[in-house]
Amino acid sequence: MIDQKLAIITIHDVAPPYLEKTLQVSDELNKLKIHYNLGIVPYYKKKYNIKDHAVFCDQVCSLLQLGNVELVLHGLYHEVEGRIEDLIQNQKKTK
Repeated sequence: MIDQKLAIITIHDVAPPYLEKTLQVSDELNKLKIHYNLGIVPYYKKKYNIKDHAVFCDQVCSLLQLGNVELVLHGLYHEVEGRIEDLIQNQKKTK
């Protein structure tokens, strides 16, 4: 039996427009030595492609060096025009 409290902490919508907020939250979690995930959106709202944002990528990589951070995919582009992405629909369009 588990005799301690457990939680999965994920920072959602990690993308270039939210870099400063992501770093602020990460800093607080790191001070507390809490393990957490970064929910990356590589092409946020089809406007912010991480490949075009070297500073963002460098900052995320520096967080990963701490050892208590993991990357997870939160969505390819998350939402466009207020609609959440539909991965199945997107796969059909690309075929």
